[in-house]
Amino acid sequence: MLDLALLAHGLRSLELTLRCGQPDCGKRFDIELPQIAWALDDDLLPPVTVTTEAGQPLMTLRRPTGADLRACREDAMTTLLDAAPATVARALLERLCLAGTPAEDDAPLAAQALSEADPLVAFSVHCACPECGTADDHAIDLEGVALHQLALRQAALVDEVHWFASRYGWSEREIFEVPPSRRRLYLQAMGANEEPLT
Repeated sequence: MLDLALLAHGLRSLELTLRCGQPDCGKRFDIELPQIAWALDDDLLPPVTVTTEAGQPLMTLRRPTGADLRACREDAMTTLLDAAPATVARALLERLCLAGTPAEDDAPLAAQALSEADPLVAFSVHCACPECGTADDHAIDLEGVALHQLALRQAALVDEVHWFASRYGWSEREIFEVPPSRRRLYLQAMGANEEPLT
């Protein structure tokens, strides 16, 4: 989602403002986080072992992909149309299972194990404050950042529609039939190059 949000802005990195955690400093500073920092190669990540509360292994899972989620959604819309969420979760669990046999009530344990094994859930950046030099870990809410970037892009698109409708009288559908690269050229020609429109 974050890649999509940045792509919508034509960005390859993320600019963040952090605050030094030292009580006697607390200064704000900016960092640039390249896309490679959160890009993961799922093939290089190890499978996830799901254990009982007593630590006994239950099953081994591979990590879910977008294709897995789409397939389960399509199943829910066709063969599992009236299925309860727990049934859909069980179907996803069976898709991901590499070893072991998922039981009816294993889905919550599996969800917790997958969440804890995801390096992007508790994502942080280790960097030094340029003011006092103290190095520290800074937690980054990647989901929140992505939602913020998408909200900015949505606002920019509303501005674009307003400009084109006001200048040319085009409908929203006609506006979005023009490729984004050409829309940018039109906006530059009209002098509409303020921050929300670029």
